[in-house]
Amino acid sequence: MNAHVRALVTVPLLFGLSACWLSDAPLIPAKEADSVKLGKAYWSVETDAAMKPDRYVLTPKGKAIVAKIETPGRTSTEINTLTFDRLQGSYYLTQIVGQDGKVRAYRIFDLGTKGEVRTYDPSCGVDEKANPKIQVTGNDCKFADYPTLKQRSLARAKGLASGSAVDAALAKIYKEEPVK
Repeated sequence: MNAHVRALVTVPLLFGLSACWLSDAPLIPAKEADSVKLGKAYWSVETDAAMKPDRYVLTPKGKAIVAKIETPGRTSTEINTLTFDRLQGSYYLTQIVGQDGKVRAYRIFDLGTKGEVRTYDPSCGVDEKANPKIQVTGNDCKFADYPTLKQRSLARAKGLASGSAVDAALAKIYKEEPVK
């Protein structure tokens, strides 16, 4: 698991709840991608005092956003491209693709609070495990097509929006860096 994915799933990992939604290639079609308005930089909020927060510098690139991840104490940075697909309200299916073109993960982002981004790590629930279009390995789901990914993501977003129990754990909160 790379540093960015580690940063996005730190809390679930601590409690042994980590799961990933993946695919062999990016699945969100360009026509389904939505532009989002975010600040220029965010810091991860760490609940573990041993973890140092990462800084995410964001640059729009068409409808996508390029996220440069700066980790204190590391000389190298990681760059991922985030593609957003609006699900409902302030919830977006977010595709995270590394510089090598490989999908790092799919997350559900809640952009509903000004100056804050909440990311959710959807798990492989009963519905995913029963779906023949989804390959399940442990807690990881690998999607073969966009319609299935979108349908399962919509189910998670509806659960999150209604406050009902849902197979998605809060992975991380990011706070916008004040403009200097």
